[in-house]
Amino acid sequence: HRLVSAIPDRSVTVLDRYYHNYSIWHAINSTGEQRHFLVRGRDDLRRWTVVRNLGPGDDLVEITVSKQTRWKHPEIPQVFRVRAIQRVQAGFRTRTLLTSLLDPVKYPADEIARLYHERWELELAYDELKTVTLEREETIRSRSPERVEQELWGLLIAYNLVRREMEVVASRAGVPPSRISFAGALRLVRDLILW
Repeated sequence: HRLVSAIPDRSVTVLDRYYHNYSIWHAINSTGEQRHFLVRGRDDLRRWTVVRNLGPGDDLVEITVSKQTRWKHPEIPQVFRVRAIQRVQAGFRTRTLLTSLLDPVKYPADEIARLYHERWELELAYDELKTVTLEREETIRSRSPERVEQELWGLLIAYNLVRREMEVVASRAGVPPSRISFAGALRLVRDLILW
């Protein structure tokens, strides 16, 4: 909730499914100018009423907010209107995305699904930094703020240099950079430096 005021106008905030929170959705949507949210619907939340079908796997729905939630957050409307988009990503089961981007012409469902998938690419990048690059030692060793900043910049520069090499290899191979293994590329770079 403290971060909502920092969200820029005319933006879409892509939330983790654990932020399945009507209060946060309402705060994003009702403050500022044209602020929207996009979140993966939880599997246990299928209690909505379809208001109108907008296309294949694309519905305008109403979710009735529980009395408990409204008691804690009286500013939330009794009925929350969102768009439910169901998509299948290759290798995954069907996902339901919920968003406040209600206009299917202005915001096509396939573009919204691609936007959410990009979020997963960012999650993978965070994992590559924490798990692969830092080898699960997620603590920063430096003690002073200046050194912590220096260490973080060094980590980000190293990460981007490996990513740059992956881009070069992908270009030569004629494949998207996402098809090149970060862990494999990092091992190769480390081996070449040691060699």
